[in-house]
Amino acid sequence: MFTMMNHMRIGVGIHSLGCAERALQLARIHAHDRVQGRNAQGAQRPIIEHADVRRMLLTMKSLTASARHLLYLAAATLDVAHATSDAAAVSRLGLLTPIVKAWISEIAVEVTSLGVQIHGGTGYVDDSEISQLYRDARIGPIFEGTNYIQAQDLLSRKVLRDSGKSLASILDDARHVAENLPADHAALGALRTGVIENCARICRTVDLLQRDAARDPELIGSVAHHFLQWLGVLIGGWQQCVAASRALPRADKATLDVAGFYGAHILPRGLMHEAAIAHGSAPISGATLASI
Repeated sequence: MFTMMNHMRIGVGIHSLGCAERALQLARIHAHDRVQGRNAQGAQRPIIEHADVRRMLLTMKSLTASARHLLYLAAATLDVAHATSDAAAVSRLGLLTPIVKAWISEIAVEVTSLGVQIHGGTGYVDDSEISQLYRDARIGPIFEGTNYIQAQDLLSRKVLRDSGKSLASILDDARHVAENLPADHAALGALRTGVIENCARICRTVDLLQRDAARDPELIGSVAHHFLQWLGVLIGGWQQCVAASRALPRADKATLDVAGFYGAHILPRGLMHEAAIAHGSAPISGATLASI
C-alpha cells in the first residue's frame, strides 16, 4: 500500500509539473501578443517588454524548470533503488518523495496563478484555459496526503529519525556542485553563494530541531511546512547549479539566465522559511483558539 501511495505522490508531482508547464506556455504566448503602452519611439509594446511581466515569466520558468529537474532526480533515484535495493538510494528516495509531491504541487499553484495574472481579466473567466489550469493545479496540495502530512513525514521520519544522515548526503552533493561553479561569474554569483549558505543554515537548523523536538511536542507540526518548502527551494537551487554547470561550456544563455534569476529571486525565500522555523511553535501553539 505504501509503495502504491508513494508512486501516486510522485504522480501528483508529474501532474503538477504539467499544469505549470502549460501555464508557462500560455502566459508566454499571451505576453508576446498583448500590447500595452508605448516605447520611446511611440510604437505599441507587447507586455513581455514590461519589467514586472518579465519578472513573473522568469519566476514561472525558473520554478517550472526546477520542478522538472527535481522529478528527473527522483525518477533516477527510484530506478537505482528498484534495480539495486541500495540502502542509500532507498533512503534518498524516501526523502525526495514528499518534496516532489508537496513542493511541486505548491509550485503549480503559484505558477498557474501567475499565469492568470499575466492574462489579466481574460485569464479569470471560466472559459479561459489558464483559469482551468489554476483549478486543476489546486488539487495537488490536497490529493494523496495533504502537503502538511508530507511535511510532517519529511521532518519527523525522513530527517530527524535518522539524525539527518540522508539529508546530509543531499546537502553534500548540493554544496559540491555549487562550489564548482565559477566564483567570479556575474550571473551565477547569487546562486552559488545562496546554495552554499542555505546548506550550512539547514544543517544548523536540523541540529536545533533535533535538540528541541523531544521537549516540545508541537514543534514539528508548527515548523514542518516551512522546513519542506525551504528544502524544496534549496534542492531547486542545487538542480539549477547542475543545469548551469552544463550550460557554461555551451554558452547557453537562456539556461544561465534562468539559473541566475533563481539565485537572485527564489533562493532568498530560504531566509524567510529559516526565520519562521527559528520562532518555533510559540506563535502557533501560544495562540488561543478564540484569537483564531
